[in-house]
Amino acid sequence: MSKTQNIFWIREIFTTKEPSEEIKKEVNSLDIGKPLNFNKEEKYSFAEWLQLASKKKIDREDNDEGETVEKAREKESTNEEPSKKAVLKKQKFDRIDKFIAENPKIVPKENIKSSFDPKDSIKIDKNELMTETLARVYPEQKKYKKAIQAYKILSLKYPEKSSFFADRIKSVQKIQQENK
Repeated sequence: MSKTQNIFWIREIFTTKEPSEEIKKEVNSLDIGKPLNFNKEEKYSFAEWLQLASKKKIDREDNDEGETVEKAREKESTNEEPSKKAVLKKQKFDRIDKFIAENPKIVPKENIKSSFDPKDSIKIDKNELMTETLARVYPEQKKYKKAIQAYKILSLKYPEKSSFFADRIKSVQKIQQENK
């Protein structure tokens, strides 16, 4: 073989195969490569729940005059008599001083037997954790078997959408056959 024939042969081996039109349609129907949309009804992952739980809600309800609730509360607290504020402040400092003066100690109990088994407290059904979003992520990661399993779980979980999930399963199976 000549050098140019070798180059052609190597190019043929290492060039990517263009997917068929049918597979392109299936990929488009599964929205592979498109951003995942979340809504308020979606069940979130553990990390997302932590992020949501750490955010503090800002109370911005308007009262009749158009002021926020926070500003109205500030006005109410400034309208109190200064002597009443001073008395409350003094009472708080008195409690702190009393606590420091008493210097309380917490004495640990000895020989405490723990009857808590963490394995018993965490019983998570993996079917509960399955969401449409997770099922959409699997084909993105080229984990077709998991995607098919996810859509089967979802069709059992939401029987009213079983035909939709059946179509998704067929699409994933076609893409899986093409990528073998």
